[in-house]
Amino acid sequence: MSSILEVFYSSSGRITDCGFRFGSVSGSLEYNGRRKTMRTYYFDMKDGVPTRDRTGLEFATSAGAIEHSRDLARRLRHDPRITDRRLSIVVVDESGAEIHREPVYPTAVKVSLS
Repeated sequence: MSSILEVFYSSSGRITDCGFRFGSVSGSLEYNGRRKTMRTYYFDMKDGVPTRDRTGLEFATSAGAIEHSRDLARRLRHDPRITDRRLSIVVVDESGAEIHREPVYPTAVKVSLS
């Protein structure tokens, strides 16, 4: 399945929205003969002020959503329009709980914590 990364910017150059577009995904998976319900996860961007993901994507497990956040961070790391080294992808589940935070520039975050 192919994906397209979409990043939207305000006139001042600030990221206003970001996400992936995928082909359609079924709402449930067959796993060892049992149905597993897909859950929606949201991928907010945070660099001081959060940019909320209003659409989200469905994954069978939180591990799948976390791996997606890592892929998203890798892609954003190579976007020359991204200049804020504090940018992170925050994975939020359906209940609104943060389950993971993936820095786009991991070494920049580690240096600032020292």
